[in-house]
Amino acid sequence: GPNGAVFQFGWFPKSVRDVRVSGIDIIHNENWYGVGQANRATFNFADSAGEGMIENIRFNDIRIEGKILRLFGFKASGGQQFRHFEFKNLSVEAMGAGQLGAPGRNYFLGDIGDFRFQGFTIGGAPIQKPDDAQFDFSPAAGSGFQFSN
Repeated sequence: GPNGAVFQFGWFPKSVRDVRVSGIDIIHNENWYGVGQANRATFNFADSAGEGMIENIRFNDIRIEGKILRLFGFKASGGQQFRHFEFKNLSVEAMGAGQLGAPGRNYFLGDIGDFRFQGFTIGGAPIQKPDDAQFDFSPAAGSGFQFSN
C-alpha cells in the first residue's frame, strides 16, 4: 500500500554529517501517507522541535520515474538546521497528481540553507531557480540555494 518518504531524514532532532548517496533509480515512488501527514515527499524531514545539524550531504545520480506528489518536504523547528546539501544529476520524470489530487509544492521550513543543485531536471527541463521546481521557503529558509546545469 501507499507509504511515505524514500529518503527520510528523521522525525526528531539529530545531528548527521558527511553522507554520500549515489546511483539510485526510484522506479515506483508511492509518496503518499494520508491527509495531514508530514511524510509526503521523496526527500523529507518531519517537524523536529529540538536542536541538531544535518550537514555535508551529497546525492549523485538520482533518477525518479513516474509522477511524484512532492520532491522536498523539510520542516525543521527549534534549533534543527540543514546546511551544505549537494544534488548532482537529480532527474524527476514528472511532478503530477497523486492520491491526494494536485501536485504538492516543495517546502523548506526552518533554518535550511546552502543547497546546491547541478544537473537538476523535472520532465527533462533544467531547473535554474527555485520557482522552476515549485520551491516554497519560510522566512528562515532558502539562503544559498544555487542551480547550475
